[in-house]
Amino acid sequence: MQIIVNSERENNFLSPEKEKIAIFALKYLTKTKQNFMGLFDVFKSEKPALTPKKALTVSLLYVMAADGELDPEEVGLLFQVAGINSKAELEDAIKYVRATKYTDFLEQEKSTNLLSKEQKMYILTNMTDSSLSDGTAEPQEQAMILKFMEAFGISDAEFKPYFDVIVFKNNRKLFS
Repeated sequence: MQIIVNSERENNFLSPEKEKIAIFALKYLTKTKQNFMGLFDVFKSEKPALTPKKALTVSLLYVMAADGELDPEEVGLLFQVAGINSKAELEDAIKYVRATKYTDFLEQEKSTNLLSKEQKMYILTNMTDSSLSDGTAEPQEQAMILKFMEAFGISDAEFKPYFDVIVFKNNRKLFS
């Protein structure tokens, strides 16, 4: 999968330092995944430990990369919502994403009950906001969010009020 990193300055509200960190880290994220199978699997590093904060960060990274394009709005939301403060913190989350398919992440969360219902809803609302931050949610982003909803045990009816507010918030047509 090829990922395009859009780094137009006019809409980017990251500080120059955080922008450098974000672009470096997101380009790192988009390198071809290591899928070495077989004999050499013993040399793979272990997945970084998963915490609720890292679960939020990796969830946002998964949806940001789903459509193959990373926009400044998405990167800004990642820093704002996940509270990323260092290159190391972001790289740790990226290592997890590169080592773990999102479906495996969802299975891991399900088996450990790492997140509370409120944390799951927070992740879903911010994934949705990220997917709509460029004006439209791509089909890959929509499909991923629906899988997260299902895995998190959140019904359409339960999520709809949040979804409606996010759609309204991101409706740029109101001012065109």
